[in-house]
Amino acid sequence: VNLVVNCLELLSDVGVRSALIVRKEGIDDRYVDTCWTMLIVRGVILTLTASVAAYPISLFYGQELLFPLIIIASLSALIKGFASPYQMMEQKAVKMGKIVLWSSGSQTAAMVFTISWLLIHPTVWALAFHGVVGAVISTVWSFSMFGHRLPRLCWDRKIVSEIFKFGRWIFIATALTFFARQGDSVIVSKWVTVEQLGVFSIAIALAKLVDMVVMNLNWVLLFPTFAELRNQGSEQFRQKHAKIKLAIFALAVPFILVFSLFGRDIIALLYDARYHEAGWILEVISAGGIFFAASAGMAALPLSMGDSFRHMLLQGMLVVCLFASMIVGGVLGDFHGMVFGIALANLWSYPIIYLAARKYAIGDLKYDLMFVVLMIAIVTAGWTIRGWPSP
Repeated sequence: VNLVVNCLELLSDVGVRSALIVRKEGIDDRYVDTCWTMLIVRGVILTLTASVAAYPISLFYGQELLFPLIIIASLSALIKGFASPYQMMEQKAVKMGKIVLWSSGSQTAAMVFTISWLLIHPTVWALAFHGVVGAVISTVWSFSMFGHRLPRLCWDRKIVSEIFKFGRWIFIATALTFFARQGDSVIVSKWVTVEQLGVFSIAIALAKLVDMVVMNLNWVLLFPTFAELRNQGSEQFRQKHAKIKLAIFALAVPFILVFSLFGRDIIALLYDARYHEAGWILEVISAGGIFFAASAGMAALPLSMGDSFRHMLLQGMLVVCLFASMIVGGVLGDFHGMVFGIALANLWSYPIIYLAARKYAIGDLKYDLMFVVLMIAIVTAGWTIRGWPSP
């Protein structure tokens, strides 16, 4: 259910938020109102599309319950479209205190609601309404959190054209990003048994937590920060960029070390013996996250600088890199080789990201090198002591 909704949300991203944040010219009420109207229209289209697709999807999977569940879950996209557009202005101004409070508070309230429902009456409907409740809370709260004026419906053709011109490459980039996130499971499914696919799915879900945390930080905090810094001198930009990198490293380290050193223990604690093979997979892929974290501070730079075309090209090259690494690993080492291919894809991706970002005066790579060497040394020492991950 959530996969369908998330797929539609990603594949309908026309870059409204990104266009507003990176716009150099002044932003008046008419521009904000047009952005808000576009987001509302997008939400309506998403909900209608999901509702139309719900019945065929339920027939395809032979699950009648999917029909109403998808419709209910898709309402979250409609509701979120009405949220105050001034939260985007807060992000543009890099005033992240309210943004973090609003986002985390809404998610926490929705989670409390869902858990309470499940404790009182366990049902799949609680999960379906989780996103809807979160959307209602965040939308209503956004108008009190981000005070400003109430927006009005507005459709300025010039502004819409400007946003679409900027966002056309973002649309392709987000589609590529979606296929990169879900494509590993598609390729793996062609090489393994159903049992191995289940084991892999457990491991990859946990391993991707590192990617999710860093990517959320990238697009919620780093993207608007870089967009704000682009008008400053190159030396000042390099200094602040270095500090941002260090913050990413500090955030990523606990996840990488816990999952790469204790993945087998975590899986053994959470699952029975049938799924214990997911432990070594979790450790190997999480170790590959070292290179993902090292490059994360550069990945958002092209779009932050208003270059949506370069951003799209970068995402395309990263998808090709991931798929190529997986396929080569699968050819050389079957399923186990493919796992190592996924982990090493982050290593091959690093120079691609660097080449895409170097025009923005990002400075030297000493912090990246120090981080990678230190993390590899710690993980290697841990595996030497505890035993190297293997099937």
